Amino acid sequence: MTPAMYRSRLNDALVMEQLQRGISETAFTTEKQVAAAAALSEQSRSFEYLLLAEKTVADSIQPDEKAIRAVFQRSCRRVYDGGNRNA
Repeated sequence: MTPAMYRSRLNDALVMEQLQRGISETAFTTEKQVAAAAALSEQSRSFEYLLLAEKTVADSIQPDEKAIRAVFQRSCRRVYDGGNRNA
């Protein structure tokens, strides 16, 4: 771990600690809110990505109007069906 990475992580930890302390020591929060904030602070996400050559991809895709409408309609159904990805 480089010194810059260490400082960044230390800063992140201090900010999170300050946030948690501020929430837990505030008279205007409920125990449920504190528990929710603590649960959120423990969450993490992982993701993967792929880099594509723009020209290669752009040249290989030739959508027609029908395909564009179909994708749009599927997206609309997902939004209006509460995020169901199978819609």
